[in-house]
Amino acid sequence: MNVLKSGRMYDVMSQRLVTVLEDIGVTELIVGRRRHMFLQDESVRSVPDKLRGLNVVHYHFGSMTEGTTTPGIGSDIDTLECDDDVNIMHRWSERQPADGKARDVFSTTLPPAGG
Repeated sequence: MNVLKSGRMYDVMSQRLVTVLEDIGVTELIVGRRRHMFLQDESVRSVPDKLRGLNVVHYHFGSMTEGTTTPGIGSDIDTLECDDDVNIMHRWSERQPADGKARDVFSTTLPPAGG
């Protein structure tokens, strides 16, 4: 039987990947702890804004929050700040003078930032 058809190769590759990740410190325990730590940090950053009457929530995402980076890589923390008091318009025709709306920019012709 062909090794590819049996799926055995994928089992072997998967186990090797788990071994490598464990060797560099990426275990289920570490991933869980990092996720928990960043969820707590999101709350800690959001509470002061709530106390000031702002409707802002902070979210972290990316490899740092997943615990899938290794020391020495110099990874950054990706953060999204969501302000529910800011309205977003999708068309310039929706704009009213001094309406406080922000304009979202979306283009299928531009490459992603950093890419």
